[in-house]
Amino acid sequence: MLLSMLLATAAAHDLGWTPVYVKLSGESYKISISLDPPGDVGDLGPWLIASEASLPHQLELTFGGQRIVGPPELIVRPRAADPFLLQYRGTIPEGAETFGFRSDPGTGPWGLSLYPEGAPVRELLLLGGEARVLGLDGSDRPMPSDPGASGVPGGETVASFERYLGLGLVHIIPRGLDHVLFVLGLCLASVAPRSLLLQISAFTVSHSLTLGAASLGLLVVPSSIVEPLIAASIVIVGIENLTLEPEPRRRTALVFGLGLLHGLGFAGVLGELSVPTGQLLLALLGFNLGVELGQLVVVSVALAALWLLGRHERLRAWSLRAGSLAISVVGLSWLIERLASG
Repeated sequence: MLLSMLLATAAAHDLGWTPVYVKLSGESYKISISLDPPGDVGDLGPWLIASEASLPHQLELTFGGQRIVGPPELIVRPRAADPFLLQYRGTIPEGAETFGFRSDPGTGPWGLSLYPEGAPVRELLLLGGEARVLGLDGSDRPMPSDPGASGVPGGETVASFERYLGLGLVHIIPRGLDHVLFVLGLCLASVAPRSLLLQISAFTVSHSLTLGAASLGLLVVPSSIVEPLIAASIVIVGIENLTLEPEPRRRTALVFGLGLLHGLGFAGVLGELSVPTGQLLLALLGFNLGVELGQLVVVSVALAALWLLGRHERLRAWSLRAGSLAISVVGLSWLIERLASG
């Protein structure tokens, strides 16, 4: 049962963003917002009506500072597996040199893809409440309200920090299942609180080091290498729980080394946000703190469950074997999947 639940939720790095495609052709534009109905929606009619009505309030899309007005057109999906599209079409205002995107703070994240004519696609992952102005060639442009700024206006600093913190937290709970399984593997085999504290501390320090180094451009490792290695780290921890008597010093050193891989994974997620240079340290601090908060929640829940199981020696031993086996199998399935797709 545990194994089937883990496999059913194995979308380890899905941030759940809504895709927004902006295609420019001559003087015309086509903006498509891709929508997938929630799984619990029975009647799609009311949901589609509500989506059409709410979209203009969620997004502010502009060309040359002029907002696109009017309701979007609904493009019905040709197959049940395809998403619905809400689409804007029109002519770029004369003299416009920029495209602007702003979302409501209660929405997002949004995956913005700008397809300029004759230039490479520009892709950004933007949190709810974020705004960005791009040239029609995909280049970065300053916000009209603060033409010379390279960072976050003072009044927005706290709100931006909270958004990055929230993204870090969400990346662990509920969307960072691979990192959660790694931490659970540490908890399962750590009977002594001091040993677990050392391992969690080693994991925190190591993933913070590579998160910072990779985000600052000091360390570059392709995700096609990082993601399979993260899956392999889960397998290693699970198998070690089953086959070896964990020795505290060796185990802590192993966790430190594997944590370096997880930090590279965190950096990949943060890199998808295309954080402006002036916000990088703020984003690093907020995102990493969010990750640590999520990790703290996982450890707290795991320790509470293991404390209850610890009252029954046989049940505790069974949970170690069954849990470690499930973690190993899921990690192995991810490893195979990521190697195949890499």
